[in-house]
Amino acid sequence: FGTLYGNALKVDPQYTGVIVQDVEIIARNTVDAAICCSFTLLRADVTGGADMLNFGSNMVVKDSYLHHTAPRPGGHSDAMQTRALATTSNVLIDHNTMIMQSGNTIPEGFTTTPFNSVFITCGGTCTTNENLTFSNNLFDGGGYTFQCNFLGASNVVLTGNRFGRDYAFGPQRECKGANARAGVSFDDTNVFDNTGLPI
Repeated sequence: FGTLYGNALKVDPQYTGVIVQDVEIIARNTVDAAICCSFTLLRADVTGGADMLNFGSNMVVKDSYLHHTAPRPGGHSDAMQTRALATTSNVLIDHNTMIMQSGNTIPEGFTTTPFNSVFITCGGTCTTNENLTFSNNLFDGGGYTFQCNFLGASNVVLTGNRFGRDYAFGPQRECKGANARAGVSFDDTNVFDNTGLPI
């Protein structure tokens, strides 16, 4: 799949009940995201794109493998990202493997690493993030693997996830501890994959 910018596969929010299953999606590096918006994704293999997955509301991703983005020179990549100027609600990300390249990696043609996070929100340009659940996944890679830089978060839950150690700075940022964002729950069932110890 691939166009100049845009998404390799996009399901707009006005369409409901769309199921994408048992597919392989390989997106070019000209694509903003391999797949976007409002759908159920089951048993998929997704790779490429500046980002692999852009969030919409009423979205489910289960039993899938998302790996190895294809960033453009001068840009950066995330496996998952919420969309700017949009409300994101009622999302389930469950039992997936999501692997970013390490944030210590600088590929040919780049002066800094483009590999940012497995998940990041759109920060101050988001309007609302509510009822988002990330459960029973394996996450690895990036600078900070999972960034909870939510603005206006409500009932954002991370539970039962395993984290690898192929990151530049840490497994999480602003998800847990003194700097945790309001509205985010990151419990001790989120563990390092190699030891089983809590993050």
